[in-house]
Amino acid sequence: MKAHFNRIAYQIIEEISTAENSIKIAIAWFTNENLFNSIIKALDRGIKVELITINDNINNGKLSLDFNSYIEKGGEFYFSNVSGLMHHKFALIDEKAVISGSYNWTYNAEYRNEENILISNNLQVILKFNSEFKKLKINSIIQKKKISLIPKMNLEVNETNYVKEDLFYKSIDEERKGNLNKSINLLESLEKIDSNPKITIRISEVKEKIKNPKYIYHIEDGQFSYDFEKDYLIGKEGEIVEVSTDRTDDTDYLYILFIEGNYVECIGNIERDFPKTKFEHNKIKKMILETYNY
Repeated sequence: MKAHFNRIAYQIIEEISTAENSIKIAIAWFTNENLFNSIIKALDRGIKVELITINDNINNGKLSLDFNSYIEKGGEFYFSNVSGLMHHKFALIDEKAVISGSYNWTYNAEYRNEENILISNNLQVILKFNSEFKKLKINSIIQKKKISLIPKMNLEVNETNYVKEDLFYKSIDEERKGNLNKSINLLESLEKIDSNPKITIRISEVKEKIKNPKYIYHIEDGQFSYDFEKDYLIGKEGEIVEVSTDRTDDTDYLYILFIEGNYVECIGNIERDFPKTKFEHNKIKKMILETYNY
């Protein structure tokens, strides 16, 4: 059993990438495009994917994920029809592993909240989650098209504010991937429905980065991002560089995996060894590129 408190989307994507036969997902709110793309890729590999979520404006609104494309690729999509709120957050991979915890598959969960997941290969635990999934499926309505049901009101959360916050954090996610223009587009769409000054400030910040680009990486337990005070390139792909961390005064070492536009993807020596061969380098690079759709 493994517990994760950081980089949770990355951990889930890695588990999804190992699926050989089936993926079963019961998730209250699902907005994270990186996770969505990982199950689309699973469908493309011939994996059977079943997804149960709740029918509200977060999952079934103008700004929701394109679940129609998921359905068109053969994914089974269900809106929960249980009497209470379907508040689950779990996934079964090949019925050999279960991912569960507090984490909704949203940008809010990834960037704003303190969250957790557990990944277990315990057979008894998996059987119980599989039984719960079957029960949920019986009490759910399959959707041939996502828009076939009008969203139901959900009184537990303020859906409008949740969607707006989620879009804000999605813009941050796109910026971190180097997609600055997409980040701007998201923020400008958000500005039309929310006059919050922080959105206007963010638009200015991202526009400044487009105008005066700097290489960025971010420290998150092995995944590094960092704003440099000087506008210069820290190294070349495949090089190990020495930097000071933003959490302590210590010196750390980073392996530069690749450079895309304004983004530098590095591997830290916290969670894994650096690649030892060109083959290993290319394998990790390919996985990251595919995962985040560079």
